[in-house]
Amino acid sequence: MSDPVLKSPSPVSRVYRDRAYKEQHRPALTTFFKEQMRQQPRLPEKHFLNVVSDAADMDVLVITGMRDEAPTATLSHLVSNSRLLDLRVTASEKTRQARRKCQINDNYRHNHDCKNDNRGSNGSNCKSNSTTLDYRHSLVFDNEATGDEVIKRFADQYLIPLLHEDLERLANMVVPMPNFPRPGIEFRHVLNIAQR
Repeated sequence: MSDPVLKSPSPVSRVYRDRAYKEQHRPALTTFFKEQMRQQPRLPEKHFLNVVSDAADMDVLVITGMRDEAPTATLSHLVSNSRLLDLRVTASEKTRQARRKCQINDNYRHNHDCKNDNRGSNGSNCKSNSTTLDYRHSLVFDNEATGDEVIKRFADQYLIPLLHEDLERLANMVVPMPNFPRPGIEFRHVLNIAQR
């Protein structure tokens, strides 16, 4: 089976940067992936390990778009020296359809069924009933708001503190001095931190 999307010029980069294009081709991409999974049942694990291996020199790796029911439970054994967090992003059906540029009244769709977002049914063999029944995500982000302020607050509150204890210690060493040397400026003296 061949994938019609992969035959077009620079399809992968377009899928990454053009949401409407991705949504238009989602059914074909899902069918293609399921066929690949049928032929290679360990494909998700292989892709996961390739991504992790390619990012070996990074301190933090963010992988988005996983649809597995319990990715941390099913993949953490592959990277036992790393800490995995499963951040589940949720949004209402109405919000997801609006972001996919689909009308909710079913009058117009981009040649695909926007309601069928294939959540949890990507053909992956990574999930099992024993791991998904009591599975709890590390963090859950409710993605109903527009703009990036909500996600920035979420990251500041929940993600940044997890990166490294030394960052928190460093932040506590830098004491802010509000309105110095003039109103509206927050001065932070960092020159002597190395001596502490």
